[in-house]
Amino acid sequence: MAFIEVLAANEKLSHEAQATEVDIARDLFSADPKVFCEIAEWEDKLVSFALWFYIYSAFQGRHEDMAGRSLC
Repeated sequence: MAFIEVLAANEKLSHEAQATEVDIARDLFSADPKVFCEIAEWEDKLVSFALWFYIYSAFQGRHEDMAGRSLC
């Protein structure tokens, strides 16, 4: 949660950060997760994370991931 709190503060969006550890655990560790997390470590310390998820394309009729795609 510390990474999410720091991210929200840096983006001046702390007022929008409502997720709890229970919310995050539910979505990351469900039987069929749709959100995933990668953790970066450096010299045995957690230094960053990447949270990613699938989207569904109504045009393609399938889930897609956004890795490497611009949202803008």
